[in-house]
Amino acid sequence: MKKMKNIFKTIALVLFAGTTLVSCDLDLLPLDSIVVENYWKNKDDVENVLRSCYVGMMEDCISKMITWGEVRSDNVDVGQNVPLNLQQLIKGNLKQTNAACNWSSFYTVINRCNVVIDKSEQVKDPVDPNYTESDCRATQAEAKGLRALCYFYLIRTFKDVPYVKEPSYDDSQDFVIPVTPHEEILDDLIKDIEECKDQAVNKFPDEKKNSGRITRVALYSLLADMYLWRASDANLPQGQQEEFYRKAIQCADFVIKFKQNQYKVDEKGNLNSQMDSYVYGQYGYPLLAERQTSGGTETPQAYKKIFEQGNSYESIFELTFGQNASDPKNT
Repeated sequence: MKKMKNIFKTIALVLFAGTTLVSCDLDLLPLDSIVVENYWKNKDDVENVLRSCYVGMMEDCISKMITWGEVRSDNVDVGQNVPLNLQQLIKGNLKQTNAACNWSSFYTVINRCNVVIDKSEQVKDPVDPNYTESDCRATQAEAKGLRALCYFYLIRTFKDVPYVKEPSYDDSQDFVIPVTPHEEILDDLIKDIEECKDQAVNKFPDEKKNSGRITRVALYSLLADMYLWRASDANLPQGQQEEFYRKAIQCADFVIKFKQNQYKVDEKGNLNSQMDSYVYGQYGYPLLAERQTSGGTETPQAYKKIFEQGNSYESIFELTFGQNASDPKNT
């Protein structure tokens, strides 16, 4: 009998332990999952999501940018092996049934930017003393610049598109959103960048980041382009068109002055040998020399530095890849 009592006690203990373990398991988090509440705790968390915005642009957005910009231009002719969707695009078919017009990758990047803008606020000092108010504003300016660039490509290609500035975190949100007139979107983008342009990083320590990430001069360049686009609207009163052109000139002047000062400072002393001395002497614009002579052989220096090597002095913003397309080195 005593033996039976011991067996029942053992069974009861095992059952109790099993019940306890089950209740504990309900509170455990999957090892391969990140809970939002436990993520946004420091500057690195913000940087990692901001980096994902650039990575997203490198995956599908960049091919769409080239397709939408070049395929419909006079620079491209239809060959024998051109896919049907591109043939339709060249003919002006922008319907959603055309895979070449799929804009989902742009909205993926846009949502990541919206998340950074929303969540970066809760990370700054005192949560992370190393992430100051100015750091937060610079991060948001960078994310707003990328978001504006994505929308700028969308409205130039499709005109009226869905305009979303709030982040989505789960499937409970409404993803069926009506389009917004492209003029309203462009006006709001201009307002956004005007408000944050001087909060962006002026210069990164790493030269590649200066052209591989959104900086202050990149925002001014983007503004100049958006003002030009807005000014080209023939439906605007002449006075308003002229005002937009003046704004574009002001932004362009900022960029020119920035590059002139960068050349004059020349912290590493390696720009002078690369520049076209005649153009700089005659007009004051520091531009890369078109050709370079070495050992009696001429090479196309400017083209090589801008389009082959990348991250050149003349570059304002470019998506910077590593050795492989899957190895981004922009951050």
